[in-house]
Amino acid sequence: MTPNQVLASALFALLIVVSPAAADVPSVGVDSPAADSVVASGHQLDENWLDGENSLTLAHVERLVAMAQLDPQTATILQDAKDVLGAQTTRQLVAFIHICEPNPTGDYSGLADVQAFRRLVSKSLDEQSGKERVDHRKQIESMLPKNERITKLENQPDYVTALTAVRGGICVIAGSNLRDAYSTFIHELTHIAYLVPQVEDMDFLDLYKNAQEYVDKTFVVPGGELEASIQGYRALIRTAHSRYGLPDEIRESFNDQGELVDRKKFSAYLLGKGRYGDLLRENYSRKLIGLYNLLASKESFLTDVYNERAGYSRKRLSPEQHRLVIGSAHRLQSEIIGLRELRQSYLSRMAAEGISVKVSN
Repeated sequence: MTPNQVLASALFALLIVVSPAAADVPSVGVDSPAADSVVASGHQLDENWLDGENSLTLAHVERLVAMAQLDPQTATILQDAKDVLGAQTTRQLVAFIHICEPNPTGDYSGLADVQAFRRLVSKSLDEQSGKERVDHRKQIESMLPKNERITKLENQPDYVTALTAVRGGICVIAGSNLRDAYSTFIHELTHIAYLVPQVEDMDFLDLYKNAQEYVDKTFVVPGGELEASIQGYRALIRTAHSRYGLPDEIRESFNDQGELVDRKKFSAYLLGKGRYGDLLRENYSRKLIGLYNLLASKESFLTDVYNERAGYSRKRLSPEQHRLVIGSAHRLQSEIIGLRELRQSYLSRMAAEGISVKVSN
């Protein structure tokens, strides 16, 4: 490896587990059928959304899309989700809609796949000295799948970090009727459209002092469980033209137009009987473990860059290159030590929270 080469780009991924839809929840130019024909009768809304079939077809998704287009608010959610997914037609959207795996416990009616990734690319000595210019955004974008987008680009002296988000789509359980499947559809599309996943390994412990603070803060983020549930129930009530059959707390939290009138009561219901409090606490534990392992991955990458720089000491370098190598090695060594200390803080937090699992070395 010569001083002008860079280490191969490293990809680190962190799955942001999006909590499932509540278990009790029973645009111009788009190629879909007339919306009013889809919801012609209450009886049709009570029928299985897959028409009793075992596979998803374009016609099934067209019905959900047509229902969403009846209401300007849900039409906006639909379009924003399609924009994020890069699916401008219903036919393209079908690739991102799936039937959920069998759910014997009945814990969810749908899921959204939203993930955050981190890509690290080391810099060459020529780039560090200013002799070479690299468009790292363009370089990294050329490696990304269609539905992965850079959310933040960070330029460090020795390497570049790209934080990216991937939205893989949603799933709806096969056993739902059309009305409930539509509600789940809107709930999960709200996650896809507005939830921005984060790689928070460096500041997670400061952002969330404990599991309850994590629940309180993440529950209300844009595109999070509160917003998605509001939109899902709103769609359910407006489609049914009634709050009949919903739990008392839900009926008292919305009016007949599906508008939220008691945010406090609705939030309490979701976090309690709706089980979102428990689900978010489970997410907190998974995040601690995942972020600890992510730190280990970053430490491994920086160690590789450090060893590369150390290897240059055996090569003939110009005085400027020698100065760059020494400075780079010192910075990387300091950052590696900091990562090890932070990993220890994660272990202490997990011990305090009673989380006992196997983690990466």
